[in-house]
Amino acid sequence: MMQLVFEKYQNSSEDFRAFMFEIINEKYSLYKEKLTDCTRQMSDDNVHNLRVSSRRFLSVLNLYKQFYPTLYFSMICKMVKKNFKNMGRLRDVQVMVENCQLLKIQFPIIYDFINYLLTNEKKIITNFSQGITDININELDGMMYFLIHILKYDFPEIKHNFSVFEIFLDDKLRSIRTLYNQITPTNSKTIHKFRIAIKKYRYVIEILQDFVPDYKQLYKRLVRIQDRAGEIQDLAVMINEFEIFANKKGYATDELNQQKANIIDFLKNKQQQQIADFINDSAEINSIFE
Repeated sequence: MMQLVFEKYQNSSEDFRAFMFEIINEKYSLYKEKLTDCTRQMSDDNVHNLRVSSRRFLSVLNLYKQFYPTLYFSMICKMVKKNFKNMGRLRDVQVMVENCQLLKIQFPIIYDFINYLLTNEKKIITNFSQGITDININELDGMMYFLIHILKYDFPEIKHNFSVFEIFLDDKLRSIRTLYNQITPTNSKTIHKFRIAIKKYRYVIEILQDFVPDYKQLYKRLVRIQDRAGEIQDLAVMINEFEIFANKKGYATDELNQQKANIIDFLKNKQQQQIADFINDSAEINSIFE
């Protein structure tokens, strides 16, 4: 079990609650700031920052809602998630466009795919711009006020200390190990599930960084593992999207159909190599279980 360290806080129920209020308010303030930035200017950086701050805020809410039974946690999460689908889809399209740049000389018909992606990107940005206005800051502020009030006054009998985090982190690490052991080279979805678990664990580790021993080293390992698994998932998304596009396009000549088949083969071979490298290089992954 991970043994947390205590410097700024003591392992007491009073400090547990003090840290909870501090971290919830911190992540909410950052989320509101990035949401406002994105509302004012729909830039790539602002969308990225909003996506990251949203995940960090949601991670805090999901961490604490298991300890305090109030529906406000779920209500706020639902509000924050309103535009998640568009944000994720936009990120996927932008990554695909970037990856296509390396294929233009080798596979000329990739230009058609890039144009298809750019058209989709415009539609997603329009939907995102409209959807972001559905997130009512005043309503969120109200829900946050009641959440904090309830946490302060409605659960005097709940006296958790930081030991619950040690148990929580240990349980999550066991789940991650199980998912890692279930990875198979022929099924990229098993790596995707593992990556999602690593990402969620990383966000919790980030929340608790003041208490996690060797935090910086562990965090860097988790980022590298997540990034490598993410590259595999990015290719899986691109393969699926290109197959959908090519089937809709209906290339009429044998030459174009052969180019289409060559692109799919190229992407699948590249993905298989990435999967093999990921599985064979197990030392870093196993280090997080030590």
